[in-house]
Amino acid sequence: VEVLSRQSVEEKLLTKQLHIGVLSIESKNKELECWPLFTDDLVLIVVANHPWAIRGEIALAELKDADWILREGGAATRQLVTSTLEEHGLSADDLHVAMELGSVEAVEAAVEAGHGVSFVSRVAVQRGLQLGRIKTVNVQGLTVLRQIFLARNRHRICTCAQLRFREFLESGEGKRIIEPEAAIV
Repeated sequence: VEVLSRQSVEEKLLTKQLHIGVLSIESKNKELECWPLFTDDLVLIVVANHPWAIRGEIALAELKDADWILREGGAATRQLVTSTLEEHGLSADDLHVAMELGSVEAVEAAVEAGHGVSFVSRVAVQRGLQLGRIKTVNVQGLTVLRQIFLARNRHRICTCAQLRFREFLESGEGKRIIEPEAAIV
């Protein structure tokens, strides 16, 4: 398993270096076939002793008061978060960006260390939530969801294993395993 940017996954699928990839945004490239895998919930996380963690819910305007830890500029997560905030009247320019980091793990570690707050995939930070190192905070009137896709090159022949894998993912048992809610304790 390689963890790559969305652009790198698409490029490797197109050049037939990968058989199958996971994308956080459906590819617009007609050479790639994408199908929904699951819906991902992006949540606001804070260090466990943050004042917002105790309250559990904040007003949208309060996001201006925080130090933000964001993914790098081209990251799909960052694009989704900033566009969603803008739809709710909060410009990306209103955020005090303390850090820009290249992975969700780095973002989680920086939040856990108390350097700021961030929106991240609930699935990606499940361990930190279970250990109580970070907490989620609801923002009144704001929900950030995204669809996660599996993708393949249409011009590459599927192996039997790939076909069975897709069949499994689309089965009831497969859906129970991959649904993020099933992972939440």
